[in-house]
Amino acid sequence: MRKLRSACPQSAYSRARHLDPDADISWPVRQRVLRDYHAANLAKARRGAEDLVRDGWNTGGVPYGYRAIRQRITPYGRRPRTRVRLEIAPRESQVVRLIFAWRVHGQLKARDIAARFAKDPDLYPVPVDPTTGLPTPWTPSTIRAILRNPKYLGRQVWGRHHRGRRAPCSAWVWSDAWAHPALIDADTFASAQQARRAAPAESSQAGRKAS
Repeated sequence: MRKLRSACPQSAYSRARHLDPDADISWPVRQRVLRDYHAANLAKARRGAEDLVRDGWNTGGVPYGYRAIRQRITPYGRRPRTRVRLEIAPRESQVVRLIFAWRVHGQLKARDIAARFAKDPDLYPVPVDPTTGLPTPWTPSTIRAILRNPKYLGRQVWGRHHRGRRAPCSAWVWSDAWAHPALIDADTFASAQQARRAAPAESSQAGRKAS
């Protein structure tokens, strides 16, 4: 600004300051404006995600045992926009039910279930990585992730994690109605969570993938 002041007449310098709306705004003020703008965008995105979940649309990856069905939500003649519903994948859904049965009734640990599945991948189809589309092997963390996923109850859920940490159940956002066919009932899911809490040593080994 000093160079600009010395090179231009005072009137020109004044006009330059008038044309630059940020000339008189201090850096702390700009930072606060940017933070507020960023926070407003995050809040808007969160409200949008919550609305989608409450309406029963799937957000995030497709849980093992289901497959995605895209449905158009805009009238024909306008730019197409789609949302995802879940429907049962016949073979994989049976594997999910077996995982819960072995954990709840057979008292098998996640590593034991994964070991059984690994011996016969043709009978127990392996999960597919949502990023690469490639098959991934059965691991204890994959089994634990399935056992913890409340979407198998037939409703959409969002907000189970916040800033990399698990959020309390009271903070979760649920769909207002049943969003897709359930693979397990509420009692079975609750028993699986109780069994997990009763085995803290196993739970503490859960990797980031399971969370």
